[in-house]
Order: sequence, then structure tokens, then C-alpha cells
Amino acid sequence: MKTRTIGNWELGIGKWSLGLILLLYAPALAERNFDQAGVSIAAQTIRLSRVTNRIEAVGSVHLEAVNKSAKTSFTADAQRVVVTVFSSAGAKGALRGLDSIKSAQFDGPVKMVYTAPKPVLDKAGKEQAEVMTTTTATADSATFDGTEGIAYLVGHVKIIQDDPSMWAEPAVMTGEKASINLKRAPGAEDYDFKIESTTSPSRIEVVPKAEAKAAK
Repeated sequence: MKTRTIGNWELGIGKWSLGLILLLYAPALAERNFDQAGVSIAAQTIRLSRVTNRIEAVGSVHLEAVNKSAKTSFTADAQRVVVTVFSSAGAKGALRGLDSIKSAQFDGPVKMVYTAPKPVLDKAGKEQAEVMTTTTATADSATFDGTEGIAYLVGHVKIIQDDPSMWAEPAVMTGEKASINLKRAPGAEDYDFKIESTTSPSRIEVVPKAEAKAAK
């Protein structure tokens, strides 16, 4: 198998859904119904601020943010997670899933999994089909900027990106820091991944589909 390596790439104990916590402890926010907005959190302890729309979860935290209509899902596991949601999250017809999260901080170790559809173009540049891509990332800590749609990872970063339209096998990226563009429709100047290191080279190992076919 041939690979390519490239450096410096540009609530109390128990599990509760966030929606249930809001209904029990935050009547003023119950109408926002974060659970229906596709966001749920499970942890040993969850603290909620109704004034700032801020949720702090500690201890074996599992976060899920799902948008069925957009076919996207995001999960994260960490020891501590602090999430701030947009004020309109949960309102009828408003943002759902990951789009409803304004910012998030993950203290690790952290594992994130993001699944989203990707349009595939034919040779004429017209959309022909759609494939599902999955990005799995681990790090010591991470943050998410919901306004920019970018996740930033720090410490022992490893990213596995499964895109059947591009790779014969999942691409593997490692480095000290990374940023991942989770926008569903990035612009022409946007990057998908950026891997950085100072003490050792950043690495990416890929097997392009064309190269795999040539090897057969």
C-alpha cells in the first residue's frame, strides 16, 4: 500500500437529556426545547445558566448534536464540556443540532465524531450524487466556534477522515494542533483541515482512489 506523507498541513449522578434537565430545572427555557433541537448531554453533573444559555457538564460527558433534515450528526466525549447555545436555539424553524451551538469547550481527553453529506460532482462540474463522510478526531482538549463552524484541537491530535469520494482508505492526520472546518458549504478559499506542529512534523497519510485503482 502506498502512502503519502505531508508536513505542516495548510446533572446529579446518571444520564439525563438536556431537554429533560431544562424541563425540570429551567421552566423559563423549557419552550426552547433543546432536546427537540437535536442537542442532548449526558454527564455526572450538569449546571445550567438560564441567563447566559450556558451549560457546564462534568464527568464522563457525552454530547450529541443531530440535524436530521441536514443529515449531519456530531458527538463528543470528554471529562468536562461547557456549551453556550444561540438564544434562538430550539425555537420553531430555528437552528438545530450543531448549528444551534454558539461555542463549546471540551476538556479531555476528547473524542469527536462528525458525519455529514458531501455532494459529488461529475466531470462537467454538475452534482451527480451524495456520499456520507465521517471525521473522527481525538485530542487532549478542544474548542468549537459555532459562528465560524470550526473545531480547534490541541495536544496529541489524531484525525481520521473517511471520504469514499476521495480516498481508497480513510486519511490519517496527526500533529500537535489542528483545526477542522465543519461548515456544510465551505467557500472556495476555506480549508477542510489544518494540522500544525512545532517539535515534530505534522503528518497525513492517504491512499487516493486513482492511485489505488492503478495498483490493481
